[in-house]
Amino acid sequence: MNHTDSAGEPKVQNQSTEAPEAAQAADPAQSAAGQQSDVTPETIEKLMRESDEYLDMARRIQAEFDNFRKRNRDMRKEALCEGAGDVIVSMLPVLDNLERAEAAARDTGGAESVADGIAMVTRQMREALHALGVRPIEAEGKPFDPVLHNAVMQSPSDDAHPAGTVIEVFEKGYMHNDKVLRHSMVSVARES
Repeated sequence: MNHTDSAGEPKVQNQSTEAPEAAQAADPAQSAAGQQSDVTPETIEKLMRESDEYLDMARRIQAEFDNFRKRNRDMRKEALCEGAGDVIVSMLPVLDNLERAEAAARDTGGAESVADGIAMVTRQMREALHALGVRPIEAEGKPFDPVLHNAVMQSPSDDAHPAGTVIEVFEKGYMHNDKVLRHSMVSVARES
């Protein structure tokens, strides 16, 4: 619809040249599309490679840390077992003396109550050591094993003790888990 101004000339709507620019500025996606982008496929590929390298490095560091933690746990466990072994070795002579005192009290006709008291303490000591994983090494009548036994004497073999078997145990040996704490001190039968 055309309007006329007061002079009678047709009035034309004023169309500004700024309108298209304002429309472009209002839509940033269109304005960005009109500009050159600095991101090339090579740049994207380079960034992806760097990202993969960093991820791989992080995974390696995590694996190394896990291995360190496992080694540390194993070393602590081993140190604890060694410490327990040292304590147990220091307690074994006490057990030996208790067993000797018990035997002496019974053999000499000493007061039966003393022997019973010593037996009770001896039993308690054995139970405490057993709870710590300590067990005596079976020796008497068994084949001689240098890993478990320490031969301090040899005697001639007989029908009851063939050559290579333990005849007598002078001092019991003990193991903690699978480690020998003290070898059994034994007499071994030899061939006649």
